[in-house]
Amino acid sequence: MTTSSSAIRTIKRLMMAEVPRLDFSRFSQGTKQEKEEFGEALTKALIEHGFVKLEHFDAGPLEDAQFPNLWPDENDLPGFRETIANHYQICKKVAHQLMAAVEIGMGLSAGVLVDRCRQEASEISLNRYPQIASETLAEGHTKRIWPHTDYGVITLLFQDGVGGLELEDRTRPGEFLPVTPTAPGGRAEMVVNASDTFERWTNGVVRAGLHRVTLPCDEKRAVVPERYSCAFFQKASRETSAGPLPQFVTEDNPARYDEITALQFQQRRNRLHY
Repeated sequence: MTTSSSAIRTIKRLMMAEVPRLDFSRFSQGTKQEKEEFGEALTKALIEHGFVKLEHFDAGPLEDAQFPNLWPDENDLPGFRETIANHYQICKKVAHQLMAAVEIGMGLSAGVLVDRCRQEASEISLNRYPQIASETLAEGHTKRIWPHTDYGVITLLFQDGVGGLELEDRTRPGEFLPVTPTAPGGRAEMVVNASDTFERWTNGVVRAGLHRVTLPCDEKRAVVPERYSCAFFQKASRETSAGPLPQFVTEDNPARYDEITALQFQQRRNRLHY
């Protein structure tokens, strides 16, 4: 007997609570004990799920000959450059704080992760998904974006209320759980997911979160409206090794990944995908 698509969506809705939600103010403004508790909870969530939702978060060099920023003319989009540049700096600060929390949660020396991300190599991506017929997505031959992992260390994602983001359920590989957006007027959230370089650094202890964007689980409209999201990809300094850190290489868990710089790793992934 086959399970109907509506039944599958109902099951997914019942499973949504499995995506952990953490209060970031316990780290950014908390006591030493609260910081330690947050670091442990964040590390546990990333190891078990690869994803976490954050509440109460506070929210490249200007000259880069090899990877310059290409800004639209100020007359075309007044204030765009200033807004995005400010958002970049805020996201970078939060990303570094999250990595510092993971250092605490994993018992690492302070700076082991953060110091590998000091040089500007991170990116912001502004994404628009055009409207699409619900039936087209329900058929399964098309997705708004197919399952993938991100290249960097961690990703901070901000999404609108349309929905459709899903993460792989690690207790049932190949099955996906919805990451519901904040309800209109609700508390602001951002989604954090572990990425490929983080997986490589920890020698597979923290695995990159596999995710996709597809038909929202509770979508009843014939046409899914356009969707917008903004992603901040925290990346390692380009010449930093993307190989396993010695703290995670043991006789029982030998190095699973080759020694390669973060830039070389991204170039390798780009060649595979593009």
